[in-house]
Amino acid sequence: MIARLVVLACAAVAIVVLAGRLDVARDMARAERIGSSDVAAAQRLFQGAADRTSDTMPLVREAQLLMFAQRPEDATEVARRATEEEPRNAGAWLVLAQAAEAAGDQALEARAREQLGELVARVD
Repeated sequence: MIARLVVLACAAVAIVVLAGRLDVARDMARAERIGSSDVAAAQRLFQGAADRTSDTMPLVREAQLLMFAQRPEDATEVARRATEEEPRNAGAWLVLAQAAEAAGDQALEARAREQLGELVARVD
């Protein structure tokens, strides 16, 4: 009887976790569909997804959206957050380097490209 209760409790936890991940994926997909047609709405969806997951992909995608929308300063801020949360994410460093370049921050661009080079060259 106790074993069944433990299995049920584990199953309930798994359902909650999976439902949360599905919500994040759904919001990211919606944000990508909206894209540049409504940058503010897409940005809210990416931000909401980022708040509900430890994955930095919503932040990276938001930074890419902001670059596409010609907002490199905002993209830099979001990409910087992604690199702080996941320092070994080469994609986040690439977006940060591109955003810093577009924003005219040569020092940040150089640091981001250096970090990107180290990550790409590293074999783990």
